[in-house]
Amino acid sequence: MKKIALSEEGIETVYGARDANLKHIESLLNVEIRTQGGEITIEGDPKDELRAQLIFKQLQDLMDEGYPLANGDVKTAAQLLVENADLDLRDYFLKGGQRQVDAPPRHAEERQPAQVSRRDRSVRHRLRRRSGGHGQDLPRDGAGGRVSCSRRR
Repeated sequence: MKKIALSEEGIETVYGARDANLKHIESLLNVEIRTQGGEITIEGDPKDELRAQLIFKQLQDLMDEGYPLANGDVKTAAQLLVENADLDLRDYFLKGGQRQVDAPPRHAEERQPAQVSRRDRSVRHRLRRRSGGHGQDLPRDGAGGRVSCSRRR
C-alpha cells in the first residue's frame, strides 16, 4: 500500500469530475485508489502501485511549476506513463511535446478555398424561396406533385 500527499491546489482537476481521472488510472494499472482530502492511498500489485505513485508525483511537479493542469491532461499523463515509465511529463507538457503537426489535406475541397459559383447561389436561393426560407424543399403528394403549404379555407 502506497500513500501520497498532494497539495490542495488543483486537486479537483487531478481527481476529475466524480473521480473520473482516478477511475481511469485504476483501470489502466489495475489498482484501487482511495482519497481523503489531499491524501491518496493506492493498493494493488507493488509494481503498479509505484507506477501510480509516479503519475501523481509528476502531476504534482507540473502543478508546482505553474502548469495549468486540465482534465484531459491527467488522462494523457497516465496513458503516457503507463506506456513509458521513463518519460518526464515536464518534457511533454512544458516543452511542447503535445503539439500536433498539421496534417496535409485529404480532399481537394480542403486544399483550395471554397468558391461558390453564381449558379450554385441562385439554385440555393430558389430552393430557399420555394420552401419558405427554411432551406427545405416543399413536400410532395402521393402522385409526385407539390403540396402547397398555404392554408385552405
